[in-house]
Amino acid sequence: MSFRSMAPACYLLSFLGFFALNNAMAEGYPDHPIKIILPYPAGGGTDVATRLVTQEMGKILGQSIIVMNRPGSGGKIGVALAKREKPDGYTLVLSSTSTMAVYPAIDPKLSYDPVNDFTHVGLIATTPGVLLANLELPADNIKDLGKLFNSDPSKYIIGSGTPTAFLAAEMYKKAINADVQTINYNGSPPLLVDLIPGRIHATFMIAGAAIPDIKSGRVKAIAVTGDKRMPQLPGIATLKEAGMGQVDASTWIGLAFPKGVPASDVKVISDAMNQALAKPQIAEQLAGLGFLIEGGSPERHAKTVESELAFWSKAYKDAGSPAMQ
Repeated sequence: MSFRSMAPACYLLSFLGFFALNNAMAEGYPDHPIKIILPYPAGGGTDVATRLVTQEMGKILGQSIIVMNRPGSGGKIGVALAKREKPDGYTLVLSSTSTMAVYPAIDPKLSYDPVNDFTHVGLIATTPGVLLANLELPADNIKDLGKLFNSDPSKYIIGSGTPTAFLAAEMYKKAINADVQTINYNGSPPLLVDLIPGRIHATFMIAGAAIPDIKSGRVKAIAVTGDKRMPQLPGIATLKEAGMGQVDASTWIGLAFPKGVPASDVKVISDAMNQALAKPQIAEQLAGLGFLIEGGSPERHAKTVESELAFWSKAYKDAGSPAMQ
């Protein structure tokens, strides 16, 4: 079952796992720092959210969790590196919709398998997508942006910083029937460098990465994906309200180990994650970044990965199986 139909589980599991975590740690794991490969550039919303959670987890575990940014190819490089790491419980990877569901759905030559090459530890959080536009673009809502893109599609460019954003852009273009050019970027930070001055005109971005620039007035929000408006952006309509509910850029982030880590070690990390997410200050900080905490067991997250892979495989086919350049 996907995060799309399940309620957050971290609060209950944090209490259930407290004693098990202490018992497991008493047996000696972890006894030195853990590293987590974050397959995206430093400074983005996912990077900030990951550091918040893993720093708190490190306090609970009594060992540092060192974040290592390994961006490239939309996250594929970092995840492929993690797959080759020794499964000793001391290397995690930040998993996401893009790397564990969208890329496997659209790239037949992918060098890793999200189900068979990894042990999924837990779901950290989810965040809706936001359709952003350059401030100077003469369109401030969903209807006007569609009209603008249809007026002369060759004049406009939609950027994408992740494969999820790419697929959302393709679904959006199909929904408005406008063949606007799409250009792919290596993450949100370099994309914003071109969106803010108007070298590209629009993009889909996770709320966690988009909200700071919306609030600072550097870009404008046109719409959000998902079923409900965001509390942080109450005046911004959903694409569903405009009859484009099939266009989705909602994203989840989680933790995974390379396959082969002992189940007892997986449980230690999962329990620490759930305890960290149950802390009010962590939930508050993540909410400020546009994330909704989730939590849950390794088994729950493994099911999430499988169901999300099926969801995005269908979405890719429904969008006409576009090639990602």
